[in-house]
Amino acid sequence: MGCQSRYVGEMIYKKPMRSYIDAFVLNTGFKLQADLLFGTSLKLKHCLKAFFSGNGASRKSEPFKSQPLQEGDLVKVRPIHEIVQTLNFRQKLGGCFFLEDMENFCDREFLVEKKVGYFFDELAYKIYKTSDVVLLQGVGCTGNLPLVKYTCNRSCLYFWKEAWLEKIASPKSPALGFLSPAPSTSQQKTTKERVRVRSKKEIQATLNPENKLDGCLFMEEMWGYCGREFVVEQKVDYLFNENNYTMAQARDVVILKDVRCSGTVAAFHHKCDRYCSLLWKTAWLDKIAY
Repeated sequence: MGCQSRYVGEMIYKKPMRSYIDAFVLNTGFKLQADLLFGTSLKLKHCLKAFFSGNGASRKSEPFKSQPLQEGDLVKVRPIHEIVQTLNFRQKLGGCFFLEDMENFCDREFLVEKKVGYFFDELAYKIYKTSDVVLLQGVGCTGNLPLVKYTCNRSCLYFWKEAWLEKIASPKSPALGFLSPAPSTSQQKTTKERVRVRSKKEIQATLNPENKLDGCLFMEEMWGYCGREFVVEQKVDYLFNENNYTMAQARDVVILKDVRCSGTVAAFHHKCDRYCSLLWKTAWLDKIAY
């Protein structure tokens, strides 16, 4: 069936003038290599900070080695001045972009959720192999994009190079999870809702011949959740569409707690390890009264 996130652009139900402006900014920005335009800011900021503080030379002389990590390992995100040393002028290491928001997790402890061997790129519609990359438990993207008013609610897990993490052999304190910001008013209304996934017959009645409802793909693996109960994690208002670099405004879409994609992508031999949250239309769910 493919990957749900490939079709987020079809989920637009409203296009205010602001969305056209965002589309123009994102299209021109990314086609001119957005990582060059925005990606050098973090590295430049900390290099200048180290230079003027007089610590640049001493910090540069402190090499460190990355350690092979496994699922369940407890790690500490290295200090930002160490991570900056590993980045090239495009703010990348081995092609992996260190986003400015990721600095918020430095010096904090997390569990390794998953090793990333392969990942599906919905823009190129290809499976790519990678190495020395992991996902951290609960460390999700904030959804903030440069020059864009809206915030993406997909809550994808950040990619982390092992060189940016320090393995903790004997933890002195429990691992700390991702401390997300307080939910918006709209999210608070759905956060504690408990729902049951409707029957296959009921869901099929909502789908078009392409297995979609308002552009939202009902993936093959999602049939296995029919009849089961879950808690609504958050409401999805906007999603970043990687196909045309625009923000898609969604309607009646939610993410269920701990329900993530298995990584099976039609026509590919390898599974994707991105571990993305599945998107659910509220028409596929029944609210359960407490």
